[in-house]
Amino acid sequence: MRRMRLLESPIRISEHEDRDALVIRIHRLGLPEEVSNRLLEKTLELQEVLRVGDQPRAALLNGYRDREVKNVIKAETHGKCAYCESKIDHVYFGDIEHIKPKSLYPQLRLTYENLTYVCAVCNNHKRDYDSDTDPLVNPCEDEPGEHLIALGTLVLGNPHSQKGIATEQVLDLNRAELVNRRMDRIKSLHNLAQLYAQMDDGRRKEIVRSELEEESSDSKEYSFCVRAYLSNVLEELPDDADVRADAE
Repeated sequence: MRRMRLLESPIRISEHEDRDALVIRIHRLGLPEEVSNRLLEKTLELQEVLRVGDQPRAALLNGYRDREVKNVIKAETHGKCAYCESKIDHVYFGDIEHIKPKSLYPQLRLTYENLTYVCAVCNNHKRDYDSDTDPLVNPCEDEPGEHLIALGTLVLGNPHSQKGIATEQVLDLNRAELVNRRMDRIKSLHNLAQLYAQMDDGRRKEIVRSELEEESSDSKEYSFCVRAYLSNVLEELPDDADVRADAE
């Protein structure tokens, strides 16, 4: 005989963390005043150059690559891709993504609100995609959990959201590499959750619980799938009688 044990109480989520979000909702930190003013000056210069039909100089076009701008944008996503939640730095420098494609919206090329941090794969999938009828989830403006859902290691577009369906398909959010890495994350947490469920109340159990809570924070990879798992998991534990029978 086996019994099912539910984690006793929900994992705590901080005020800026959304339990239902996949691509985590990006909370803007804002640029330092000096950096913001510098970027605004370049934006106004670029818009004027475009207005009169001149060719912008390369240094102006690349103004969004300012190191201080990138540091803020990277911090906003916790060093993760704003679309797939993969950690980037350990394998790649990371790209500054233009949410509205710079090729189609050149006037927004240097606009802070149009910039975020993404991995090369998502950047290549998105490219210049732009659609009025099937737009993608904007992680800086939309509540992603309204458009995307998690099912185990899969991230699916909500059937009631064309925006979610388009985001899943265009960005290929269930490519094999992502599914495998999500599986690794959930497997590692499953072992920890099993340990937690079997422990007697006490200080050690509280420590393990804190570890589970930390693993569901926005700063961790694939936090949406992790939160879905920790919110819904039932731990299957053997009865003492089963353990004795197995031993015999």
